[in-house]
Amino acid sequence: MTGDLSKIYVKIGATRANINFLTRCRKCKLIPKGFTSQKRIATKKSAQLEERFARIRMRETLNALHAKLFMLELDIKLIPETNRLKYTPEVLKQAQNREYFTRMRNLNRKFSKLMAQRNNNKEMQFKTDAVLNRSSKELTVVETRILARGFKFRPSLQRLPIKDIVIGIETLIKTAKMPPETATELRNITITEIDKMQRTDKENHQNLIYRDKNGKLSKHSLQIQTEES
Repeated sequence: MTGDLSKIYVKIGATRANINFLTRCRKCKLIPKGFTSQKRIATKKSAQLEERFARIRMRETLNALHAKLFMLELDIKLIPETNRLKYTPEVLKQAQNREYFTRMRNLNRKFSKLMAQRNNNKEMQFKTDAVLNRSSKELTVVETRILARGFKFRPSLQRLPIKDIVIGIETLIKTAKMPPETATELRNITITEIDKMQRTDKENHQNLIYRDKNGKLSKHSLQIQTEES
């Protein structure tokens, strides 16, 4: 493919801008419009599959752009010397940079919108309609969201307010005027449960280390471990 040398430099600038944009999106785990298909079924599994396919499409598009850039740079070498003399290197570089920065200005706005949408979607969604309150007490929004997490939910020890729990237990003992035997038993149960959670977290951290196919030790992704728990 041979043609006007200035047009080739303009295409190079546009291609590099698109490569830069898609590379940044992949690093930030953003999916631009056009890479996702129309949702047929609104389920968590289908959303995960669609996101996976969208990332595959992005990778293939990025590979195609790199191949296009290589072909354009090869076309420059195929232009006859007589046609090259019509343009100075400064003029060609200016045309390439002008197209690159024009494209990047529009793509940066698109990137900012995608980042804003991702930050807005970070809010966790709770299936509050699955919580059935059969007691006479009216639940707060926080209590309903905790129950919506299911029976296997356990707060992370890093966020667990141990100090507040101990203060609450002592306040309950004094307010209820519990006998010393009952108060001691309640304190022991509290300490046992906290110690159990600490040992569980240590075991989870030890299980993060595993051997890959080559026998080398490597760490499992903390994000995957958190999602599975």
